[in-house]
Amino acid sequence: MGADKDTMQDLMYKVINELSRSRHKIVFKGSLLLSALMEDANITVPSRLSRDFDGDIQVQLTIEEAAAEIETALKAVGAEYQRVQIDARTTDSQFFFNVYDTTGLLMFNVDLGLKVNPWHTAYKFKNGMTLYGQTLAKIFWDKICVVSSDEVEFRPWDVFDMYLLSLRDDLRMSDIIAVKVGTCRALGDFSTFLYPTDKIKSVWKRRRYIKERPDFDTMFGRVRDLCTPFITDGAVSAVWNPTEALWFDGEPHPKNI
Repeated sequence: MGADKDTMQDLMYKVINELSRSRHKIVFKGSLLLSALMEDANITVPSRLSRDFDGDIQVQLTIEEAAAEIETALKAVGAEYQRVQIDARTTDSQFFFNVYDTTGLLMFNVDLGLKVNPWHTAYKFKNGMTLYGQTLAKIFWDKICVVSSDEVEFRPWDVFDMYLLSLRDDLRMSDIIAVKVGTCRALGDFSTFLYPTDKIKSVWKRRRYIKERPDFDTMFGRVRDLCTPFITDGAVSAVWNPTEALWFDGEPHPKNI
């Protein structure tokens, strides 16, 4: 029952779709959600292959109940997934699951946070899939928090996700500021991002699961433009224009909120 990553991503989307029908509401996030949003908007982008998906559980749930939800979702997807093995572990804030097929081959991982995530919406995709997922503004804020910190040296894929966001025309600063105020999560000083080392470039080159990846300097330059209002003290604008790679229509600067 082993499958390549493309096929496995299709399976994960089907599992997410089934989990979204659950009475235990899960808000999905991460690269699979972003990839689905880009495809649904008819934006052609380099694909980032993944074998895991992430979400936040919105109700109190035991790890056994969460594992049972995943098992039920897999059974609903197809008869060949009636007998899978799910290994689980937990921390104070997270459930982690490894899902194996009947031969013991790892199919995918699931990470579920144990926190209420108020920044979500119901997405209905053209292919018929429905899921609860983070809003674009929350995706943006989570990514820019990493990009602005020293973590970015080891996580250039978050820069890639920001690059994907920069191709959309529905980013609004007012939505992003609302998330900023609500999360109370502070930005870093962007120093590691603004002056990338050979190390981050090396990590980026080793990310083989990103197909047809953009040129490093091109990607970083566009993301720098996207992040400029959060880096400088200049006036900020309401809506991102992906064609011009600029923010338009002034709003208060996010650092003054």
